[in-house]
Amino acid sequence: MSTYRFRLQTVLRLRSAARDERRAELGRAQRASEVLREQQDKVAADIVSTQDATRELLQKQANSTGGLNVDSLLNANRNVMMLRAQAAQLVQQQKQIAVEIGKRQAALVEADRDVRVLEKLQEKGLKEHEFRENAIEQRELDEIAIVRAFRQREVT
Repeated sequence: MSTYRFRLQTVLRLRSAARDERRAELGRAQRASEVLREQQDKVAADIVSTQDATRELLQKQANSTGGLNVDSLLNANRNVMMLRAQAAQLVQQQKQIAVEIGKRQAALVEADRDVRVLEKLQEKGLKEHEFRENAIEQRELDEIAIVRAFRQREVT
């Protein structure tokens, strides 16, 4: 029985490698999205902590007889505004990465489809090969049976 050799094995291997690369690219984009989410959480926490510190500063200054220190309040307000701008920038980057993730998912689906088409061709070819091999084997067995029957008739 001869072994089956898929003629498009090299193409299948190349497409599988391309699919694996698409999968890796998608993973990198998802990791970048996760990093951005972590940065967004950190900035949101910084905003909250800065606002809390500003409130505490206001309460201390309101309770003291020295009055309000406008410079420290302005600095705190500037800091919050910078953090909010940074948060808005991170949101924009997150949207861009979401678009990129969508593109990479579509590319992965297409690459996976290409691989599955070749795998189905390979399976079909293997089944046809097995069918032909079984037919050849059956013919050989039939010939052996005919020769054996013919010899037994000659003997008797």
